[in-house]
Amino acid sequence: MRFRFLPYPPGGGARGGGEDSIDSSQGAVDISLQDTESSDIKRENIVTVKAFVCRGRTLLMIRHENGRWDLPGGRMNIPEPIADTLRREVREELGVEIASADFDHPWVWCWEKQSTSRPLIQNIVGIGYLCELASDDFRPSPPEHIAHTWATAADLRTLNMHDGHRAGYLRWMELHGIA
Repeated sequence: MRFRFLPYPPGGGARGGGEDSIDSSQGAVDISLQDTESSDIKRENIVTVKAFVCRGRTLLMIRHENGRWDLPGGRMNIPEPIADTLRREVREELGVEIASADFDHPWVWCWEKQSTSRPLIQNIVGIGYLCELASDDFRPSPPEHIAHTWATAADLRTLNMHDGHRAGYLRWMELHGIA
């Protein structure tokens, strides 16, 4: 089965192949959903929700225990509503509530990640919202999250993070005039 995924805003997401790669020259995304029983390769379809929290020309990034940086957020527990996922993840990861989120204009990006250690392909759809936190008094939640930083676009290019995330976040910063 295949479906066509149209990112918002147009041209904002793309599909790539291999480990965390992305081809940002494509506007629409074709994702292949295969029957896992008839294939040696398992496929997972993942929806992840992220909070774009800005301060000036920087984004709030948190570092996971594995050393990788990312935006606050995480996987949706289906059938949990997307807004509830975002609120839950920010509360779990930063210990604060969201004061406001632009749920009318989500930022969507998509990529395919293939595992190098097992026969697994993940089709990942990321949905991001511009958010304001209810308090500046937040702290990453150990042991899963060990640090935070306010990152510029130049910082994002050098932080240890998934390439698919980096491309989507940099594109978001460009479109919002903070890159």
